[in-house]
Amino acid sequence: MVILVCDDDKADLKLFRSNVQRSILAESELIEVDSVESFEAILSENGQRIDIIFLDNNMPGRSGFEWLSILRKKNLAPIVMLTGSGDEITAAQAIKAGAADYLPKQRLDPFELVKTINNALERWELEKERNALLGIAAHELRNPLTTILGFSYLLKSEDFNESDKTEIYEIITERSEYLLNMINKLLDITRIDLGTIPLEISVLDFVGFIRKVVHNFKIQTERKQVTIELKTDSESIYLRFDPQRMDEVISNLIDNAIKYSHIGGTIILEVNTTENNVVFTVRDNGPGIKESELQYLFKLFSNVKVSSRATKGEKSTGIGLAICRKIVHLHGGEIEVKSIFGEGSTFIIKLPRS
Repeated sequence: MVILVCDDDKADLKLFRSNVQRSILAESELIEVDSVESFEAILSENGQRIDIIFLDNNMPGRSGFEWLSILRKKNLAPIVMLTGSGDEITAAQAIKAGAADYLPKQRLDPFELVKTINNALERWELEKERNALLGIAAHELRNPLTTILGFSYLLKSEDFNESDKTEIYEIITERSEYLLNMINKLLDITRIDLGTIPLEISVLDFVGFIRKVVHNFKIQTERKQVTIELKTDSESIYLRFDPQRMDEVISNLIDNAIKYSHIGGTIILEVNTTENNVVFTVRDNGPGIKESELQYLFKLFSNVKVSSRATKGEKSTGIGLAICRKIVHLHGGEIEVKSIFGEGSTFIIKLPRS
């Protein structure tokens, strides 16, 4: 980790350095800045990687808030304001101005330092996701809205027979449903991140629950001539989970498995128990995923797009797996994927039994 600390008080810099060295961050690279000139030199360096910035509120030349404004525009890393004793109002103003967190100097110790860094990095990631939500909304929603608007103008300006009208209505309906689905998913992501989606936990038979979810895909599997087989080491496995939210996860995995399976293929579902977990597995015989792309699969926003495509061109919002991961994590579980390109993919969910 690269830590940039900006403070014109050499004694404070020495104290900060000592706390870094006494913490689990001892191997981190610490860049110390004690003047305007050295600060500007660091900021002007191309390719300088900085993971987190600690900024004293009383830097010379410019106020801490002026520096905060400059750093926010550069968008280099999360910023933590270093405040003096009794500076709670200043700290609140710093958070409002864009700081990820603040740390009073009198509370500076290895534990508080590490805790503050973890909190700031987490808030930084959440902020990046929320900013990206605006980008994905503008990008992903523009095309279907343009299609709907275009066909609406056509219906108004042209004369069509009933067959043509029916086809246009179906296109408008399909695109509208896609938009609604996308908006609902984006709202879900925001609510989960803000902690406003409480889990409604019940104790239910997880095997029976899976059978009900599978039954909902009867028409979809028949259309694509895909078979779903369920294997389990026990007919009943009772587990604590939110059935509505877990339905979203299981349905998304099965839906993807059908989309990426070849016609006439078989999807294998397994529910097994270990000492501490219930393990649910979905395995398809589709095109698989390139090894280099696996790490990006559950990321909501990534510059790297997974190149695998549904076998019959089925559409997808591309954000379902990110929601799955968030819901599984809310349950205290883990989700992972294993895949061999050209041979299919396996998604594995581990949920705690306690």
